[in-house]
Amino acid sequence: MLARTSVHAVAGGWKAGNRWTGRICVLGALALLGIPAIAAVEPASTDPIAPLPVVQAYEPIYLLFGADPEIAKFQVSLKTRLFDPSWDTPRAGQARDGLYFAYSQTTFWDLVNESRPFVDSSYRPEFFWLKDDLHPQWLTDRAELSWQAGLRHESNGQGEPSSRSFNVVYFRPSLAVDWTRRRFLRVVPTAWIYIGDLSDNPDIARYRGYGDVRVTGGKDDGLQVSLLGRAGSKFDRVFMQVDLSFPLSRVGTSGVRPFLHVQASTGYAESLQDYRERDRRFLIGISFVR
Repeated sequence: MLARTSVHAVAGGWKAGNRWTGRICVLGALALLGIPAIAAVEPASTDPIAPLPVVQAYEPIYLLFGADPEIAKFQVSLKTRLFDPSWDTPRAGQARDGLYFAYSQTTFWDLVNESRPFVDSSYRPEFFWLKDDLHPQWLTDRAELSWQAGLRHESNGQGEPSSRSFNVVYFRPSLAVDWTRRRFLRVVPTAWIYIGDLSDNPDIARYRGYGDVRVTGGKDDGLQVSLLGRAGSKFDRVFMQVDLSFPLSRVGTSGVRPFLHVQASTGYAESLQDYRERDRRFLIGISFVR
């Protein structure tokens, strides 16, 4: 059994009594969004060269707002290669070149309460190994295959009785196809198993299940649509999310090009705190990595 203390150490500082520390760290991560490299990175690209020495965007980075309920949702996500972390260091073909550490955080921000509290956060440190740019003989020249396997911890950083935390080992293949010039379709299924202590949320599998599927399509420099779906262990607790993004004009001479981002979701376990409750959200805002 994975000792919770060893993995929880990364997220353990995010306790309810230390909210300002969490906010300062979030703002520090958001400050990275001012660097043109972050806004230009597309997660679909294969090991792109980033002007940041050792850090690269991982999952989408965005700031979204909703009216019913009045809430903001933001996400930051960064990764680094553990060996030869500089992105301008060529890969030597060794297995260790594919080993990464990543940290992602998704936070819901109450816009109605006078104190503007963070009502729920999900902190997700992980280690993973990535093998990309695979071209087996049975694959067409327009397709690219990759796979990723990792260990991820997820928690909300709260104390009892509001604490939520679990660990998963996951496997994630990815197939991307370019069917016309600058247009693509990418299918990314993920399967996971829970390991370690589940006492904070013993029925999490009933709502999160054991996997999900994300399908993304569109133009590299235009409109993109992403569909995410998963079902609980008994297939009676479903979550669906649709994201649409479109590039906006570059900001001044900085080279930063944000995206108009619309997100609609319905179902269970989008947030950790109230994972047993069904939520519906419609949000609109800006993303910097999609």
